[in-house]
Amino acid sequence: WLPGGNGWELELDGLEPELQKEAKRVLHEAAGSGLLCRQEAVSMLPALVLAARPGERVLDLCASPGSKTMQLLEALGAPYF
Repeated sequence: WLPGGNGWELELDGLEPELQKEAKRVLHEAAGSGLLCRQEAVSMLPALVLAARPGERVLDLCASPGSKTMQLLEALGAPYF
């Protein structure tokens, strides 16, 4: 739903219990290794509304854990470490 294909929403409630458990394990593992960042949809809106572009400067005053900061860095074209 997020422009550019940068956000997905997964509905796990309708899955069979064993499949749901495995999906949660895979998502938790991927988040722990930095492959993805889990975030509520409403938390994605500030970076989307700001519409920061490469070359601009942004002062991020959002609270931790830093998922909005990561969104802003991606929007600004920051290199990955």
